[in-house]
Amino acid sequence: MSFMSRYAAIRFALYFLLVAGFFQAAVLQAKHVGPLTVFREGGFAETFQLLCALVTAISLLLLARKYKSHEGLLVCFSALALLASVRELNNTELYRVIFFFPGASWFFGLALLGYLIWRFRDGLPGQIQDFLGMPASFLFASGGIIITAWAQVFAQAPLFRTYEADRIVEEGLEAAGYLLILCGVEELSINLNPAGDQEPV
Repeated sequence: MSFMSRYAAIRFALYFLLVAGFFQAAVLQAKHVGPLTVFREGGFAETFQLLCALVTAISLLLLARKYKSHEGLLVCFSALALLASVRELNNTELYRVIFFFPGASWFFGLALLGYLIWRFRDGLPGQIQDFLGMPASFLFASGGIIITAWAQVFAQAPLFRTYEADRIVEEGLEAAGYLLILCGVEELSINLNPAGDQEPV
């Protein structure tokens, strides 16, 4: 039995414990400085999201260099993570200095992603099929759904009547999603090398 399958349950338990650890850290921080300070724009939660997205993008590039058989998919995932990290800066002065109109990051980011898909078009279908059969795909899918759907839709539910509650739900869910995807990168490095003859990135 390979390392990938033998310890999968333990690894997944650790990944979700990390998410629980983030929420515990956020609660402790909120007790000292107030919940809105922790979950506001540029606060603890959003900074954590930015760091997760950046580390994800860099780690995926390193994996792409190491596993040429899945280079196209890994580079495209890295571009998405980089686009997500830029998105987290969209309300900052730095974003307004770099991009000359609102939404410019989406325009350039999607253009880059479109080029990468075209560049690696021949190998992508098979790489995607391989990826969907890996345990890491569950973490990527879960994190993506939490970020793009749950955090955006659930935070606008009528039961949240204050700005503070809306921010806590949205930023908290997004942070959990980004952390799950980062855990997915570690899992992917294991899934790509089930024999364990090389150290995961």
